[in-house]
Amino acid sequence: MKTTYDFIQEIVENNIQIRRLYFREYTFPAQPVGTEPALKDRLYPTTKKQFLNKNMFKELKSKLPKNRNLGIESRVKTLGEDFHIPMMDFSMPKSSKSVTLIKKLVKKEILNRFGGGGLFETDNSYHFIGNKKLLDENEYLDFLGWFLLLVYKDKNGDTRNIVDAPYIAYCLLKKSSCLRVTKYPNSKIVPSLIYLF
Repeated sequence: MKTTYDFIQEIVENNIQIRRLYFREYTFPAQPVGTEPALKDRLYPTTKKQFLNKNMFKELKSKLPKNRNLGIESRVKTLGEDFHIPMMDFSMPKSSKSVTLIKKLVKKEILNRFGGGGLFETDNSYHFIGNKKLLDENEYLDFLGWFLLLVYKDKNGDTRNIVDAPYIAYCLLKKSSCLRVTKYPNSKIVPSLIYLF
């Protein structure tokens, strides 16, 4: 079972540009829509070396209060400009039908623009993490926009986004994405890879 942390470790290990990245500690459940998106969030900068040897991750995870999660930010530091690891949170309920729809739309609109990646199962839905290229600031905004355009018709014929729109709003406000690498309190599920694009 490959977790989000394992997958991002491989991205960091295989990318010589990355020098520094960030863990984010945040409240569970996430703050309601319309509230300050970074309320009581804490960022922990980590060097590439620290991130790859997992010691900092284990230490931060062991000290988490029970209502807090640990995520990894999309924004990474290089010797030059900042880049982003592509990350997305889906709003689709867990089902084989949802997985099929996500695969279809991502293959059609995302892969040729931003490269492949992994689809991860979470407690209630799914995540995407791109592993083919880092995105500059303009590409990152395009990435968020193209995902927001991925829609489907529900059983009533209404148009629905497959992504979590408030998640994208928070990405824009924070100027970075973040995906969870720890399991929710009282959950047995750590976000894990179920499909590789």
